[in-house]
Amino acid sequence: VLVTFPFPHDNEPSAKTSVVKHSTSPSFNQSLRFPIDRKARALARTIKRHPVKLEVMYERGFLHSDHSLGVASVKISDLEKEVEVHSVESLMDGRKACGGSVEVRVRLREPLEKADMQMTKERWLVIDDYAKRTVKTLAKAPPKPQAAPGKDQAAGDGQPIVCLDILRHEKQQIEKQIAQLRASKQRVPDALLARQKATSDKANAFESKIRSGGKKFLKSYVPQLQQAVTQEYERAQQLVSTGDKAGAQKALMHKKIISNELERWQKLL
Repeated sequence: VLVTFPFPHDNEPSAKTSVVKHSTSPSFNQSLRFPIDRKARALARTIKRHPVKLEVMYERGFLHSDHSLGVASVKISDLEKEVEVHSVESLMDGRKACGGSVEVRVRLREPLEKADMQMTKERWLVIDDYAKRTVKTLAKAPPKPQAAPGKDQAAGDGQPIVCLDILRHEKQQIEKQIAQLRASKQRVPDALLARQKATSDKANAFESKIRSGGKKFLKSYVPQLQQAVTQEYERAQQLVSTGDKAGAQKALMHKKIISNELERWQKLL
């Protein structure tokens, strides 16, 4: 795949992935880096107006030039306020569809502009083998008194506990759903796109808060994560006792995600 980045527009840099042989549906799993100058005035304008181009090439061997199978254009205007654009685009020969598609992620270390923070409430349901195995163990343990299941648990100040990795997980799940809809050429609902933006903005804003706060912020954040781990475990016990296995599996998955984040931050203190 020949990748062309639109900045600088007067001398667009390009790079190639490695060749995948003997496959009609290759997976490259390769990262290509393009340097940018954040201080350049033309950067934001270029990203708004010009896409990243991906040209899929067929290598025909020695003494034969490569043959183009089609070009996909990926709009990256969302990088103004997001750190990643995940897209599945159709291969085109001019205006004619070629019948294939390319999945790509374009990332920045930080958004070009400060993201607007929006508050939103979402429900998560994630089921895996870890949750299924643990539900049986929880069913044997006596449940502790708990608030009504399904409601957000609160921290000491009465506000819901915000966990960065939970936000990131939700963002990934929404992006995966959008990619599947686009791959099957179905329309992506506006509500789903709005949910993606709100979740991404909230995750980016909270991540910036952690970075700017440093160890001082982590000293108050880590106890909140410890509290959240306990709350999710107790919630799972309560849900098992009421026969809500799906809810219990969701709570256990949250506990696992939060525990991993907690362990990561504790190593920095």
